[in-house]
Amino acid sequence: MRVPLVAFAVVALCGVASAVPSEDLDQARKAFRAGKLDLALPLFNALLYPQEQLANREELTDAYIALGVCRFAAGDVPGAKREFEKALSYDRDRQMDPSAVNMPDAIKLFEETKRELATREFAEAAAEQHARDLANTVIVQAHPYALNFVPGGGQLERHAYLKASLIVGGEVATAAISAGIWGILVNRYGLTNTHVPRADGAHVRLLQQVEIGTGIGFFAIWGYSIVDALVYYRAETKRRATDSDLPAAPAPKKKTSFHVVPMLAPNSAGIGIAWEN
Repeated sequence: MRVPLVAFAVVALCGVASAVPSEDLDQARKAFRAGKLDLALPLFNALLYPQEQLANREELTDAYIALGVCRFAAGDVPGAKREFEKALSYDRDRQMDPSAVNMPDAIKLFEETKRELATREFAEAAAEQHARDLANTVIVQAHPYALNFVPGGGQLERHAYLKASLIVGGEVATAAISAGIWGILVNRYGLTNTHVPRADGAHVRLLQQVEIGTGIGFFAIWGYSIVDALVYYRAETKRRATDSDLPAAPAPKKKTSFHVVPMLAPNSAGIGIAWEN
């Protein structure tokens, strides 16, 4: 007979233990509705910390909201926001009932917390999506074939900037020297250089040799640029995407909300409608 008695005792104790949170919740709610927030605060706090004693999501949401209101009334605004955030983690669409909470500033803080939470969640989701896009996106870059025949073009295309600079610099220098000498000779002795005085013959001949040599150098550098570009040419290259390759994350859409707030005056009472965008 001892085993059934022990089992009965365990069941009875479990029943009492499971009933305690419900009774404490009723007491906390009564104190809250009566406006005794200083008494309701420790009751709600004991139900939620250090471990949640409630299993129902709706009860947890209500308890965290009530505890947030109690903390707000006690002047603990950061603590109130913390409780509101926990309430919204159970029910993102919960609205605070103005008929149950006659504290417009607390309702305003609750709505601000909701918007901040939505913005933060949106940013976190956008960051996660951005990271996935970076990991899964491959950029394929096509390289124009004709660019190989532009001095330094093929080198610039494969980001060989030093070699491209040397090629372009050499082309500019040889072209400038050759064209400059040709212009001087034409200006002094005509287009065919047929009226060169005997005394200037050696000097003109030297200038013509430099003109021809730099001209040959121009085409030699150009040829090297083409050969070098064709050796390393690839029709396309692939690389991982970077932040600059992906579009910026869209901004969260603003939501318009209406709130009904009780308004009390010495000789009258009414309701007010608040619109937030």
